[in-house]
Amino acid sequence: MPREVDESVMSLYFNKADGKTVKMDVLGPKESLTTAEVKAQMDAIVAIAPLFDIVSIKDAGITHRTVSHFAVEE
Repeated sequence: MPREVDESVMSLYFNKADGKTVKMDVLGPKESLTTAEVKAQMDAIVAIAPLFDIVSIKDAGITHRTVSHFAVEE
């Protein structure tokens, strides 16, 4: 029987000055995150925007997936 692993990734999207999008992924975000907490952290990233050429927040979301690993090694 395969062993299953549940994985979560939070993706944060920002607008750059040149019109492109920057995506930052956070592995294993805590389950109790609120919209206000996510926005506060994204605002903190925008505050240091000169480091990344980021001008504003675009979007955020969490992706959940289940991975089934098979023991195929000998």
